[in-house]
Amino acid sequence: MSADSRIFIQTFSGFDLFVDNQVVYFSSKKSKELLALLVSKRGGSVPLSEIAYILYSDTPERTAKNNIRVIGYRLRQILREHGCEGLLIHRPGVYSVNTELFTCDYYEFMKENRMYITAYTGKYMPDYLWASEAVPYLNVVYESYNKKHPLLENESDSCSGMLGNSLPT
Repeated sequence: MSADSRIFIQTFSGFDLFVDNQVVYFSSKKSKELLALLVSKRGGSVPLSEIAYILYSDTPERTAKNNIRVIGYRLRQILREHGCEGLLIHRPGVYSVNTELFTCDYYEFMKENRMYITAYTGKYMPDYLWASEAVPYLNVVYESYNKKHPLLENESDSCSGMLGNSLPT
């Protein structure tokens, strides 16, 4: 996605969706979590049964799947209100996101984009327990990058400052 993308998804230090530099309010916490889960899968299709297990592990599967259909509908409504309904892809039995429509700190970090590497603080969607599984891997990527490209303390500070000026806060 180009640097001038109107949609930005933040995963470090907390999950948020920004459209035109404005944070999107989610009236449903589960709809927001569904989007976070799909973003974490980097565009891959996620079966309804997997989503049900992750978001509603203590709920009977049939009820969980019905709940997901409802939160998927709510998520589509929220995205439509902000002109980005194409972000969510829903096909029978699976959900995914269209990664071409947004910029994401996590995706840029994985591409070793220096600005996003320096912004990483070891926190990845801390509100979601299932996301904690990714943190050790992200820490390895971070350490590996820093071994290949040592940063001076001042440079790291200036990159963080650049990030703060160029991305929604």
